[in-house]
Amino acid sequence: MSDRLNKPTRILQAIGGLDSLVLCRQLTLILLLLYAPRVWYLIIPLQALCILGLVYRPLARQPDFWLIAAALMASATVLNWYFLDNHKYLLCYWVIAMWIIHQGSPDERRGALAHNAHWLLGLTMVFATLWKIMEPPFLNGSVFEFLLLTDARFEYVARWFGAMSQYDLASNRDLIDELKRGYLHGREMLPVQLATSKRIAPLAVLLSWWTILIEGAIALVYMLPIGRLHTTRHVFVLVFAASTYLVAPVKGFGWLLMILGIAQCGQTERGFKLAYLSVFLLIHFYVLTIRKIIDITTTRW
Repeated sequence: MSDRLNKPTRILQAIGGLDSLVLCRQLTLILLLLYAPRVWYLIIPLQALCILGLVYRPLARQPDFWLIAAALMASATVLNWYFLDNHKYLLCYWVIAMWIIHQGSPDERRGALAHNAHWLLGLTMVFATLWKIMEPPFLNGSVFEFLLLTDARFEYVARWFGAMSQYDLASNRDLIDELKRGYLHGREMLPVQLATSKRIAPLAVLLSWWTILIEGAIALVYMLPIGRLHTTRHVFVLVFAASTYLVAPVKGFGWLLMILGIAQCGQTERGFKLAYLSVFLLIHFYVLTIRKIIDITTTRW
């Protein structure tokens, strides 16, 4: 009986004891396999490469392996820059960093891994915060208000917290599609009125300022050259991911941030590795399960 109770503990200890580079390598391959840019000339060879790396792990330790992955990601990013989500650029930078990291000796790789992850995550938050505070539509909540009313990824937030109906949100998306089609075909289009509710505007302001505050806090602790902030950096990133991806179910971005967090964990920081892995799975739960719960609780019979 005691062995059965201790088995989950031993499994968690074993996972937490895994080398950060090994974890990042495998998780990055999973991320590329599932969320790389969906262009045919990239996705077919890249998925084949990722499967090979996951099945035969020694292959993924080779610099040439990551050079091929980086070349595929870079070519797809450059050729399709105009429609890719911003986190696809960050993913491309990370794959290039993995190629650079694997060119060093085994001892050098761990330091390079943490160094690259630190600056990629920190600078991402710096530029994200600067953009938001320089844009009045973000400061006054207009950006989030529009997303809540028209973006299918935010539908469950608008329905549960914003008291919007599924019908009104679908109608809003139809109106936006009609405007886009009219513009592309050169037709003169009149302004449209989107359906909304009393809760949407204050909800949008709350989401906007929470995003600015938490991203700004992460940017600050990452840019300050103080070693004692190491633990604070982990805590802030975990809080950001656990809260943000409840609202914005962009799984690929969330997973990438968790990988960057793991990359900065020392060998003895088992608790933080497990925390990042737990939030990694939590983001998956948000996307798959919470939408179903909200569909059930907000359906009008």
